[in-house]
Amino acid sequence: MKLRKVKEYEFKSGDIISVNHEGESGELYISIGQLGEDMVFYENTYDEFGEFEVGIQETGSYQIKCFGKRASGRIEINYISLKL
Repeated sequence: MKLRKVKEYEFKSGDIISVNHEGESGELYISIGQLGEDMVFYENTYDEFGEFEVGIQETGSYQIKCFGKRASGRIEINYISLKL
């Protein structure tokens, strides 16, 4: 079974996206990118990424995409806004 989740968010320059992944099996792919632009981040479970952060350089609308194939485990995505 395949998993596909796509969510859109508004981020500001300086925001940080924090990802924590604990995989048990299968394949998981994550991409983060501004709408209509190149991805600013792409990773897959072949690299066993665990925890990482992505800094947002430009204010705008972004998509976070998660695709899984026979994947089990947990993924948590949070963001930190450094500007008040």
